[in-house]
Amino acid sequence: MEEKKTDNLTHLPTLSESNRDRFSSQALEYGTKSPNMGPMAEPDGYAKVTGPCGDTVEMFLRINKGRIEEARYTTDGCVSSRAACSAATILVKGKPVPSGQLIDPNEILDHLNGLPEESVHCAKLASITLQEAVKNLKEKK
Repeated sequence: MEEKKTDNLTHLPTLSESNRDRFSSQALEYGTKSPNMGPMAEPDGYAKVTGPCGDTVEMFLRINKGRIEEARYTTDGCVSSRAACSAATILVKGKPVPSGQLIDPNEILDHLNGLPEESVHCAKLASITLQEAVKNLKEKK
């Protein structure tokens, strides 16, 4: 991956032109603009998981009246990892808490219109981390 700087997200590398055509427009958008990326102060649910590829993902959840009001993440991973995590947070937002356990890698991949074959594991890492964050919820009273 070629390291480039963007105007609005100077901390995120972008893809070289030769790699861009391997991603759907949705995956490219999420992977480079990274919606919901960043930590959350005092989350109700939290998990940190490191995948077999070495990428680490943290998920943060805020719950309100039994629903996932906000979901955020951090990762030291690549564009595919950021795309998968962004998709997971978008898919879970507004859903009842138990639904967070049901978001699986296939749903993430469908939402992104796929990822390159060597990056499919990123959807699994995002899904597992989200499920762990739901398990670790400290529901607001």
